[in-house]
Amino acid sequence: MNMNRCMEALRPLWERREELYNEIIDREMISVQLYDVSGKTLPGCSLTVDCKKLERMISDRIHDGINRFFHALKTTFKLNDRLKSIKTVNIFLAGNSCLSPIVTELFDKEIQSHTSDIDSSRTFFNLYPPLGCDKAFEILGRDDNSDIMLPTGKTGVAFGLIDSRPGGRIKVISGDTTEPGETKFRYYIGISRRDKFYPLIEPCEEYGKWHKFLPADEYMEIYFTTLPDASTNKLAISETDVRRLRLPVTDENAYVFICASGPHEITYTAALESDIESGNYLFEAITENLNS
Repeated sequence: MNMNRCMEALRPLWERREELYNEIIDREMISVQLYDVSGKTLPGCSLTVDCKKLERMISDRIHDGINRFFHALKTTFKLNDRLKSIKTVNIFLAGNSCLSPIVTELFDKEIQSHTSDIDSSRTFFNLYPPLGCDKAFEILGRDDNSDIMLPTGKTGVAFGLIDSRPGGRIKVISGDTTEPGETKFRYYIGISRRDKFYPLIEPCEEYGKWHKFLPADEYMEIYFTTLPDASTNKLAISETDVRRLRLPVTDENAYVFICASGPHEITYTAALESDIESGNYLFEAITENLNS
């Protein structure tokens, strides 16, 4: 509860609500009602705020989210040939957090960066402000005489879900399943190199396809994550999960081989490179659930 109270008191720093934002910046302090360990209220607690440090943290966190959005989008385009004919991607911001000018500023920077990667001669991305805010009315227009509740991005999601329900008027083709209806693999699997994550297996990997991993020593470490920027070779290894596994059989001439075997599962074994396709393994293949 104390954490939530502080979050709400500091929210104007994120959203840049002018009057409250200036008040926090000028005073470098917030006043908030907190609770002690017994649940007794402590009204009017004054907490000092390092505004510059907090704003840097907010900016860094927003940038990470936007950066991962673009990496996820790039991966989606790479995995789906049908998307290569698309001329424009419209990005609709939604929610109170997106009212922050920091979000728009950082999105604009990333759009410039990624547009040059795709085609600098045209505008590939269009960024729209959150529905319901004044800037959105300037762009999209507004009927001031209407007594109907004004829509927001969340309204659009709600109507979209209704229209795209099974049997609805919009057909949804899921990118998370294969043609037989099987859910695709969800993880990046890799190794640590200079404290960075290097992927060897990526999401949507074909099930049952063996990948050479590491020498078949007694112990091995498997790093995995669902973060989209794992494909860049720049993700800090500390941001991934790890499984430390012991092999039942070792051989200095053999290697560990890994394959995706389910949405949240990998299977591993050890074999000589010449024997892996013939199924001549050092030990029976073991399945590991990454979701447990």
